[in-house]
Amino acid sequence: MEISQSNGSRIKMMCNESVGPADLVNAIGFEVMFAAYFSGMIMIVGVILYAVFHRLRKDNCSRKETYLIMFPSILVTITFLPLISPPLDHLVGVLQNLLINFAMFVYVENTLETIKGKHSLLQQSNREVKCPIGTPPLCCLMPCPYPILSKRLLNLVLLPVKVLVIISMLNLVIYASLSYNRLPPPKEFTDLTNIPSVVSIPFQVSTMYTYKIFLSLSQPKLKGSYPRLRGRLIFFTFVIEKTTTLIFVILQAKDVLLPIHGLECVNLSELLLPVVQLGIYFPIAIVIPPLYNKMLVNASINRTVDQEREEKAEGDEEDESKTPLQPDVQT
Repeated sequence: MEISQSNGSRIKMMCNESVGPADLVNAIGFEVMFAAYFSGMIMIVGVILYAVFHRLRKDNCSRKETYLIMFPSILVTITFLPLISPPLDHLVGVLQNLLINFAMFVYVENTLETIKGKHSLLQQSNREVKCPIGTPPLCCLMPCPYPILSKRLLNLVLLPVKVLVIISMLNLVIYASLSYNRLPPPKEFTDLTNIPSVVSIPFQVSTMYTYKIFLSLSQPKLKGSYPRLRGRLIFFTFVIEKTTTLIFVILQAKDVLLPIHGLECVNLSELLLPVVQLGIYFPIAIVIPPLYNKMLVNASINRTVDQEREEKAEGDEEDESKTPLQPDVQT
């Protein structure tokens, strides 16, 4: 009886403080945790070396491209942390948000730098550019007439991703402070400490919408550089992080996934979520780095209307100079 009471008090004290690898090994088993840690370390080291290899292969690689190449391997490394200490799952989720949102921002800035600025999006040969407002998640706007893309409208399209990065940084500071002061992370949607995450939801939805609009606008300007795949893989990572987290939160709330026997403060979802995310992020970490070694942008795509008119005028002058004079025909 005394032994069971001492074990119960030990578990309660351990749950109030922290849960480490030794506690997981005792609760789950050495064989399972050894296989998880060994395969996880091999995956992390492999994707980091793989990303560094492709970074070193690329000549004149900018800082933006360096981050986009290394971003998937950093994300895989961060995602593995809850398998070492499950109480870090919420803080890891906030850090994942920051990394993915910053990757979207860097992709937008790198694309604008590649196509020589915003004016390249505002001008195309012999026609006005229209803003594709019928992009998901607002597919209901597809029947509506598309507005002409102006400088002000383009700035509005680029604004939400910048705001979301700032909000993600603030959320990371807030939740890191709560963790430092040993305050428990939010367990339910209605918890007071969940307010920063709730506030960021409208900005996340608007960023999804405007980012897809930007992908549609920039794709014709980046032919030959895999713009659809590079941009949508980052967007896919953004959606996967939100979707998988929501699914496991629902499963935990419905008592489909129960606490681990011997570690009642740790739910099984806190260990299964990073495993599922690692299985999805790993192929992304393999696909993205080689794409930045094949950025072959067709220079003719980036010409503005004024440049095309100047080239056409120069071509007409050359044709007139080469045309021989016809002799007068005498009747």
